[in-house]
Parts: sequence; structure tokens; C-alpha cells
Amino acid sequence: MASGWDDEDYDDPPFADPQIRVEYEAALGRLILAHNEVDHRLPKALQRVVLRVSGDGSLNAFATGSFAQRLANLELLQKATTDLGATMVDVVELRRLNAIRNNVAHGHFDQNPFDGSFELVGNGRGTQKRTRYQTSELESATAALLAIASTLHAHEVFGDFPPIYDLPEGASPA
Repeated sequence: MASGWDDEDYDDPPFADPQIRVEYEAALGRLILAHNEVDHRLPKALQRVVLRVSGDGSLNAFATGSFAQRLANLELLQKATTDLGATMVDVVELRRLNAIRNNVAHGHFDQNPFDGSFELVGNGRGTQKRTRYQTSELESATAALLAIASTLHAHEVFGDFPPIYDLPEGASPA
């Protein structure tokens, strides 16, 4: 019975290095943890800003809502106030990082068992969306999220304190 397929094609065992998935899982975990820290610190930073805008608490809702809503609120506050601490985060960059987080957090890791290549398969509004993120891209996004988390933490700790010294005109703190 000639099928055109050689039975030898099916005799080769998969040989993709399982370490590829292990490294991806670790990078994904670090990314999720970094994003969670930003998600935890963002409402606190927003709360500080809205209390500076209106100390009576009437704008407290700006510090709540979904992550996307809080980013929209932060962007609005950045445009409305320039000197109340709202400019601490690049909203465009944080939206980009949030999109990466959403793609990888909700995507299925589909690895080719023979060559080790992989794609993430996610449900993109009713269609099977396929994306690729290398582990190095996840590490880069994690580093960017950790930098934002650090900025938010510094804002949380030092945000209410005036500078202890005046800088000369044109100078910036290190």
C-alpha cells in the first residue's frame, strides 16, 4: 500500500530541548510578577495625585477601575496637571507592556516538539490569534515593568516630601 508517506517519518522521537519551555515559564512568571507589582502600586500613586488635585476625596474614583481605566485616568491627569506628580509614568509605554502581559498571560504555549520553535495561541475576539514572543522580549518587558514599579514605589515613599535642597537652575537630581 503506497501512501506517499514513508513510515520512517513517524519513527523519529521529538528532540526539542525541554529547557526552552522551562526558561519561557520562568520569564513569564517574572513578567507577571512585575506587572502585578505595577498593578498594585498604580492606584496608590493615582490616589496621591487626585488628593493633590482635590483634597476632599471627590476624585477618588480616578484611582480605581480596571488597569486600562486607571491608565486612561492617569493620562487624563497628566494632561490636566503638570506639577502634581502625575507625570511619573509613561502611559504609552505602560499600555504596550500591558498588551504584552495580556498576550502572554492568556496565550497557550504551542511548541513544535521537533525544532523547539513556539508560538502563543490565544483567543483574539473569536479567532485564534498566533503571536511570538522570545524569552528575551519577556525579560526586556519585565525590566521595563520593574523600572516603572520602582518609580511608583519611590513616588509612594517620597511623593509627599518636598526636596531637602534647591537645585541650581537647569540641574536635575541624579
